[in-house]
Amino acid sequence: MNRLRGNDESSPFKHGKILIVDDREENLFALKALLADQCAQITCVNSGNEALSLLLKGNLFSLILLDVQMPGLDGFETLSLMKKHPKTCDIPVIFITAIHKDEKYLHLGFDTGAVDYICKPIDPELICSKVAVFLNLESNRQKLKNDLKNAVDLENANKTILEYSAQGIISVDEFGFIDFANPSALQFLNYSADQLIKKHILKVISPEISYLDHWSHTSYYKAIQDSGQVTENNIHLYDSSGNSLCVDLSFGSYREQAARGGVFIFQDISERKKKEEALLFMATHDALTQLPNKLMFRETLINAISRAKRYEYDLYIMFIDLDHFKSINDGLGHYAGDSLLRDVGQRLISAGRDVDVFARIGGDEFAVMFEDDNRSFEADMVAAKLLSTLKQPFHFNNLEMYVSASIGIVKYPDYGKNADDLIQAADVAMSRAKQSGRNSFEHFDAHSQVEVVNRLELEYDLKQALSNQEILCFFQPVVYADGKIHAMEVLIRWQHPILGMLKPKDFLELAENTGIISELSYQVFVMAFRQLHQWQEQKLCQLDFKLSFNLSSRQFFRKSIIEDILRLKKEQHVNVKNMILEFTESTLTRDSDGISSVLNELKSMGIELALDSYGSGYSSLHLLASLPLDYLKIDQSFVKEIKFVNQSIIETTLKFANSMSMKVVAVGVETDQQFSNLAASGIDFLQGDFISAATGSEETTNRLKKQLGNLPLKPVNSISNIK
Repeated sequence: MNRLRGNDESSPFKHGKILIVDDREENLFALKALLADQCAQITCVNSGNEALSLLLKGNLFSLILLDVQMPGLDGFETLSLMKKHPKTCDIPVIFITAIHKDEKYLHLGFDTGAVDYICKPIDPELICSKVAVFLNLESNRQKLKNDLKNAVDLENANKTILEYSAQGIISVDEFGFIDFANPSALQFLNYSADQLIKKHILKVISPEISYLDHWSHTSYYKAIQDSGQVTENNIHLYDSSGNSLCVDLSFGSYREQAARGGVFIFQDISERKKKEEALLFMATHDALTQLPNKLMFRETLINAISRAKRYEYDLYIMFIDLDHFKSINDGLGHYAGDSLLRDVGQRLISAGRDVDVFARIGGDEFAVMFEDDNRSFEADMVAAKLLSTLKQPFHFNNLEMYVSASIGIVKYPDYGKNADDLIQAADVAMSRAKQSGRNSFEHFDAHSQVEVVNRLELEYDLKQALSNQEILCFFQPVVYADGKIHAMEVLIRWQHPILGMLKPKDFLELAENTGIISELSYQVFVMAFRQLHQWQEQKLCQLDFKLSFNLSSRQFFRKSIIEDILRLKKEQHVNVKNMILEFTESTLTRDSDGISSVLNELKSMGIELALDSYGSGYSSLHLLASLPLDYLKIDQSFVKEIKFVNQSIIETTLKFANSMSMKVVAVGVETDQQFSNLAASGIDFLQGDFISAATGSEETTNRLKKQLGNLPLKPVNSISNIK
């Protein structure tokens, strides 16, 4: 995590002091450790009473992090008492809360005097960023305060100091007319001294209002009368041309015999604001297309729903997914794909209105929101226009690219009352458009709503299945030509309490989309290796017996597989040399460099690696030769039909694999003739329902016992309906 520091990036903020108030020691310890790099002086107390006692003894702080819920004085009561005391009333306080996030609760905190909220669980990046702002303000306040003191004390004795200050300094009389401006102020505001002196300060701060009517009502005038001070951040001054300048400003009054007035000290923060705005744009927009991203689209939709609800009009959300985009990306390369996505974004915008919000949701998916404030929006006509807009060819390096799209449409408030429901409904409708033939659009309707409800119920059931031990391991042998078992491929099943035995295709995609694929995979690892240990204890297999597992591409991209393997070794004492991990060619096409890095790390642990469904994807021999593979599993499409071209491909694959010290596995063996031909070709291993369908633990154990008793392992001719 990048720590936010002050001007001296090699050390913590010098002027900052933080007070952390929380009744739980572990919270104090965690927050202090998190913020230690940012602030050298952090004090922790356990209660509001202790905090007030510390403050009243003269201990002042740059910032207080105050827990809302504490025994005795809670956060609101503590802050309320602080605001009543002159010593503590101006210390900024950030509330930390774990339970309340609604607007009424937040408004209560801000009304009490809090400057911000941070909700638990605490985001380290967020709290460090916010704390850095207040420590920076403290540092700036100290600088401005020192400059102000020097300006008042040395105005007559040593004006040279003011001349060389990098901050703008302007003094005014009690009526607000400027009587001094240092060179930095003149440079910032693009005035000469003659032009600025005797001008009223409100002509610089608020040129559109009359100073005659408003000066006596300003906080600056009141500060002069009361010998007070004013500090303001992110305000605008206006130069001689009317251009605005964003500054942090401090104002202090002075009294000298019969004369009195005040001094403005300001610092130009325009560049800092530009950087902050650039960072905000990056966080809310897609870097490739410059369109709003999914986060920004959702926030915009939330605001639009509020308006539509208030003024009683409709909204339309459309999800747009490009058809067969992967073929362009794979065939012409990522640069062509990126060019296409940029051009698609611009072309979609050109087909909409200025008030319509287009966004790139991710990959080749776009979204658009239409506000129908005059009830004249024709969704079908607009969707057809968008499809037509994409029909014209796109160009890249003198190449023409053609693309179509599938569009899902949902209407508010007919289906979905909040942003998440509408986004999900539009996604479902878009999927139906793809299923109906692509290059078309579909509306979310009552039938779609049933599909969503069923999907949500299945999602809930799947999460429960992990804790209810409904996930089962089935095993399918990988054998030598003589029938002796080399390894067991682990295949999962879900014993649903109502729907019965579900195959992976019924729930694995759902597990990936809901983010529980890693947890599911780890549970399968644990169950399978416990079964292996039982077989080893019963002397039913050798110590080097292998278990083979299929991996999801998401486990590679997030590198969660590395974490799972390390956790298996630590918690389950698994010998990973008994493990084969399988992945498909389609995984390689997404990020070959990143995949290669993960594979090499797995290989270094002693794990064997297999490329599944070889021949069904687009990976090159050059790419395969660079990967640390142990097995090539030939796609069953080459095994299913016995013809010359398939036999030639298998023979070529065997030669290539042998040259790279890889073993070849033929999968999908379903007939005696397939088995015989493959065995005769010199294939290393065979797998399929002809040999044995995937079976549960008990039946697989019996099969191993038969093999141990020197009974021949005969291929099973009946194909299981579970596979």
